[in-house]
Amino acid sequence: MGVPSRRRDDCRNFPNIKMLSSRELRAILNHVVDGYIRLEDCTETQRACIDDLIRQRLTGMPLAKIIGHKEFWKHRFITTKDTLDPRPDSETLIEAVLKACPPSVFPGSTTCGLVREISSASSYRILDLGTGTGCLLISLLHEYPKATGVGVDISDKALAVAKRNAVVLDQHDTVFPGVTGSSTVCVEPVSTGTQKMKAWIPAPTDSKRYAQESVTSGKPDQKSRYNFIQSNWCQNLSGAFDIIVCNPPYIDPSEAINEGATFDPPLALYGGIHTYEAILQSIDKYLAKRPKHLFFEIGYTQAEAVTALLQRYGYDDIQVFKDLAGLDRVICAFTQLENGGNAAYDSETPPI
Repeated sequence: MGVPSRRRDDCRNFPNIKMLSSRELRAILNHVVDGYIRLEDCTETQRACIDDLIRQRLTGMPLAKIIGHKEFWKHRFITTKDTLDPRPDSETLIEAVLKACPPSVFPGSTTCGLVREISSASSYRILDLGTGTGCLLISLLHEYPKATGVGVDISDKALAVAKRNAVVLDQHDTVFPGVTGSSTVCVEPVSTGTQKMKAWIPAPTDSKRYAQESVTSGKPDQKSRYNFIQSNWCQNLSGAFDIIVCNPPYIDPSEAINEGATFDPPLALYGGIHTYEAILQSIDKYLAKRPKHLFFEIGYTQAEAVTALLQRYGYDDIQVFKDLAGLDRVICAFTQLENGGNAAYDSETPPI
């Protein structure tokens, strides 16, 4: 399927254009040109840029890496070469959290055998380990308006992207360029590898404070609700969380991946089954207590192995959620054990 208007002329001007879908072409055109314009009306500079982006797409580079953003759940997130592109499969994790911890549920309620008594549903504390773009944490905090959250990543460059997404999306439902309002704030350009983009949004209240807010504290800012910490899993954290979510690097280094994933940072992809155990050990070692709900995204062949691992560490009420393709994608686990009650991990180092 191609762009319907003037397709023949477009093909003459851009020889590679027929190899792209209409959706891809429109996304590239909108990225280069602000507002509606026909291809034949583009300037020479714009034409050269469009042709360059088309060539990049034909090398296998994902569209999100080229235009610098990707839709996920209900929002559009900035993504760069330093972050894993948000994927539709990961929306299964958001659905699993909402099913296990419905926003309308209060302590003592039960749904699907998963909901347990935890702190008020209006004030969850959520931890996102390996936050990347921040898409999981930010999406959940939009679903739980009174919750607070911390996003953790070992990469300072990924954290910069996550913080920028939080700034852009805080108090707003979309981040689509060209939104009009009484005032606007320009988020600093984010490198997308070969391109830079600016996200224009209506200015939030006290936007300067959001833009300059420190992200070094381990406690969430109650005003912004978001905080981002550089840490190797839980190493630089303390305290306790009601919900922990994590999309870890679960691909085995020997496993083949699709071409598009080669443009994602290897640190966000490769780790294998051992990554889950490292995270469970980190939770027990550094946090004051375990979360009441723990959610992992998993590879579609890893459900049995991760379930066995969680059981060994004392987690129960384990449930596997499938993605839209019917493949195992998310594991939810519940535990009543506090730290120190787990025989699988014993450390003399107290939580910080």
